[in-house]
Amino acid sequence: MLRLELSREILQLLSGVKVFMSINLSRHVENIRPMIRNSTVILNTGEDRPFGITHDGMHCYAICNTNPGRIVKIRMSDMVRVGAVTLATGEGGGTDITNDGTHCYVGCGIPPVVVKVRMSDMVRVGVTTANDNPTAITHDGIHCYVTTNLIPARITKVRTSDMVRLPGIQLLTGENMSFGITHDGIHCYVACNTNPGRIVKVRMSDMVRVGSLTLAVGEHSVRGINHDGTHCYVGSIGYDLTIPARVIKIRMSDMVRVGSVTLAAGESLVRNITNDGTHCYVACNTNPGRIVKVRMSDMVRVG
Repeated sequence: MLRLELSREILQLLSGVKVFMSINLSRHVENIRPMIRNSTVILNTGEDRPFGITHDGMHCYAICNTNPGRIVKIRMSDMVRVGAVTLATGEGGGTDITNDGTHCYVGCGIPPVVVKVRMSDMVRVGVTTANDNPTAITHDGIHCYVTTNLIPARITKVRTSDMVRLPGIQLLTGENMSFGITHDGIHCYVACNTNPGRIVKVRMSDMVRVGSLTLAVGEHSVRGINHDGTHCYVGSIGYDLTIPARVIKIRMSDMVRVGSVTLAAGESLVRNITNDGTHCYVACNTNPGRIVKVRMSDMVRVG
């Protein structure tokens, strides 16, 4: 009986050690686990320079920065090109794309318009004018919000049901050339491509500017911006390949900076950023391109 009880205690102890080792090893393995390239698709001739991409869970939709622009539909399961639409003459220079589950919306720079495309059959179904040089676009299910490469930047608001342009906002002096926008359903957060960078908070209901944060010296040319409902994550690009990019974490409620991480050498020129609730994925506009994974909780680069 004594031997049996001791055996049970030993097994429990060993089990505890195993669990402890598993937990701690998993923490370290996350830091070294490689990001594996799964599959790719090469687009058709003339479908060049995809500047923006969105998805609906089954298909990706990429906007090609051509003139006129072209939206390409790709089945995500096997990365097969399944459709495309060429926009109207003059609707070129598309830089970003978003969707509401039924339609895609694209901001085009030549001339400045927002174009609506039905996703099921890739048919162009609407258009409205925008401010000059539309750059980034987001939507809340009812409206699109489009930023501009102007000095100072402007935000165009468009009701998507009938593609009617509504009153927007011009930002303050020094809040220039926005290349990124996201929203939390109440406020838009606009990234300004300035030196140092600035993030501006705008109330969506009446398009009123309600706050901002100027980044630190050296954190300039902010392009990508994303959020998790509590914090925004922005990428400061660095002017050339010799300056590693930095990802900055901002508390959205009061626009306070709460953390950052400097990427590795060669990881510069951030173009865009997204997240899955646990990690940010940062797209670097390098040659060749690089995608960097950052753990959001403590802002540590993990892959």
